[in-house]
Amino acid sequence: MKKIAAFAGIALVLTGCVTAPPTLRQLRQKPGSTHSFVLHKDYQSVYRAVLTQARGCLQAGIGGGGQLAVNGDLFPNLKSGEITVGIVGALGSAIYNGIDVREIADGQTEVRTYSWGGNGESSTALIRSWAEGSENCRL
Repeated sequence: MKKIAAFAGIALVLTGCVTAPPTLRQLRQKPGSTHSFVLHKDYQSVYRAVLTQARGCLQAGIGGGGQLAVNGDLFPNLKSGEITVGIVGALGSAIYNGIDVREIADGQTEVRTYSWGGNGESSTALIRSWAEGSENCRL
């Protein structure tokens, strides 16, 4: 029975890797859901807060030899940053959540989230709480 459960878990991971987009660009083009919010904070502090909490809360090994990875890139010349949450494994990678952070005015930042699955609203609420300073891994 344990072997069946382990196989089912691996099959779900592999299925997700096959169907979810491998890049943030592709996720932006065809997300399952997208949400956004604006904060009265500078974009770099929002980016750092979200990236730090996402890594602390989400980055971990998963069954089937995969790794749940959180990656981020900051673009100071564009006053923006992007963060991805996805699975990296032997068969490739898949992005499940993408986060764009960009300055829209001095001291104002827009955060836009892209989710592959149906968890967009709850993911966005958690991301917003991190951007506002929460260190909780759950709402």
